[in-house]
Amino acid sequence: MKNLFTKVLRRPELVFLCITTFFGILSVISMPILGAPDENQHFQVEYAIFSSHKAASQDLVLSESIVQSYVKNGYSGLFTNKTSAQNDGVGVNTGSRVFDKRTSASIKDLFRLPQALGIAVGRIIYPSIGSMVLTGRIFNLAVYIAILYFIIKKVKYGKWAFLFIACLPMMIQQAASLSYDSNNLLIIFAWVAYIINTFSWKSTITRRQIILGLGLIGLLMLSKPSNVFLLALLLVLPSTLVTNTTIYKKVRGHKYWLSIRNIAITLFIISVFVAGYIMGQKLLAGQAFHPRRLFDVLLNTYIRGDNLALIDVVVNGMIGFFSNFYYHLPMWSVVIAFVVLFIALLHEKFPNVSKRFAAISGLLFFGSILIISVGMYYAWAIQPVRLGPNANVTDGIQGRYFTPLLILLFPMFAYLQKYIRIEAKSPRVVPILVSTTSVLLLTLFIYQTWQFFWA
Repeated sequence: MKNLFTKVLRRPELVFLCITTFFGILSVISMPILGAPDENQHFQVEYAIFSSHKAASQDLVLSESIVQSYVKNGYSGLFTNKTSAQNDGVGVNTGSRVFDKRTSASIKDLFRLPQALGIAVGRIIYPSIGSMVLTGRIFNLAVYIAILYFIIKKVKYGKWAFLFIACLPMMIQQAASLSYDSNNLLIIFAWVAYIINTFSWKSTITRRQIILGLGLIGLLMLSKPSNVFLLALLLVLPSTLVTNTTIYKKVRGHKYWLSIRNIAITLFIISVFVAGYIMGQKLLAGQAFHPRRLFDVLLNTYIRGDNLALIDVVVNGMIGFFSNFYYHLPMWSVVIAFVVLFIALLHEKFPNVSKRFAAISGLLFFGSILIISVGMYYAWAIQPVRLGPNANVTDGIQGRYFTPLLILLFPMFAYLQKYIRIEAKSPRVVPILVSTTSVLLLTLFIYQTWQFFWA
């Protein structure tokens, strides 16, 4: 038994598989149907993808109060009562949809396909809301586990940091719901793992690596708008990936490489500015942009003492702020989670990580938080239904937006190991610490969920 335990600890992907499968299934079962954040809206959109109808019937659109009444007075009805879905044909809906009056079919539906396929299967099995939501959750969880298992197995460095962030209760809850936010973590993790592996590559870049990189760039561009800035990680790749190629060696002179590199950097900067301009046009929507006012808004949001509650929500939300924000992990457990994460980051080796890699990844982590905060300010906080045009804080930001970005800290902490390093007497200490903490945090999450909804 001891030898088996040791072998498992040597393979982080197996530890991840065991933890996420067990607690993911518990999360799928323990969370009430449509009880996760915005799950009702996700269900409506994802149901429509494989529906022959463009509009939802009223018995498929449940309000929060209706769900709560089911939980208290007859939860089984969500599974036994057939809906109008039994009369709805299965097809591919590419037209506009009017479920929540905000949604239309788009290429971003690609990130909803696992949940949508699960909902379609659940409708075939039994056309009740409970059946459809449950199978949609299971499909989403299965894709999350399968892809992350592969990422953790293939990434050369930082495996335990990848594992710990992916096993945080906030991410497991998202993966076990109908949310597509978990897919954002998959894309960011895959991109960072690709950069780490390519950075560590000793030979010339291969055609397979180029194709994989282009595919990941496409997914980044199609996902959340702020992810486009993660393309800056391309600038950390060593020039030897190109200078050792046959094509380069046929061209004499170092100036050629400098011109190629400058062209690549210029194209990256242009693409970022274009993306930023498009994002700005959508977000500002006629609102005047005042840098000084925006600076004050960010200070009010994150630094000044009268908004500490908002800061707590954001920081706590990175680890665990659950359901429709009804309950959350206690702050002491959040502190423990960050301490263990920092221990893992300072312990895991990343040979020859450059100062440029550390600086760019660190700036991207903090810069992405600011970019998302600014976006939420103009897209949400200044709306009349929220705080209005004179809003002095960013409203609507949630910690789960930033959880996937935690992996950007790995290169920075790996570089800091030149000055600060955590050494353990046994190579099993940190893996056991990471695994045990993940299990304890997830156990606390399941316990809170059971107590809040079912006790």
